[in-house]
Amino acid sequence: ILPSAGVTLVGAASGEGGGGSSGLNAGLAAVIFGARSVGLRTGVTWHRFGDAGASVALWELGLVHVPRPR
Repeated sequence: ILPSAGVTLVGAASGEGGGGSSGLNAGLAAVIFGARSVGLRTGVTWHRFGDAGASVALWELGLVHVPRPR
């Protein structure tokens, strides 16, 4: 289990103008390795922006590769 925490920055730009927001995030992830050096990473991250009325939760799923010593 891997905890995470940090700062979230989001920005956008267009021909009409632009804007941005910032906030905090926290989450947990797990990494499961198979017989080789390839594994699965899954986690949930909670993001709270200063000017938003509600928070956003993101579910993450991905593959990881960790080189093993020879």
